[in-house]
Amino acid sequence: MLHNLELVLPSVPLWVKLAALALLILPNLWCIWRAMRKGFKNPPEKFFWLGAGILLPVLGGFLYLVWGRTRIKDKTL
Repeated sequence: MLHNLELVLPSVPLWVKLAALALLILPNLWCIWRAMRKGFKNPPEKFFWLGAGILLPVLGGFLYLVWGRTRIKDKTL
């Protein structure tokens, strides 16, 4: 995968490429992890956010950061 990035962005350092990948992947992983651990106001919302995190890899994580966090029943953690 990093070889493909080298073809697209040949002059960008490797650490910048890895940081960009992390910024895209980490919100999605956080979305899935939080949706699994927390209770939501409506039970189908949990499955919606899990599906968004799994089926919409980058977009699902960012949507959760914007709207999903406010929908959690208990605000601990």
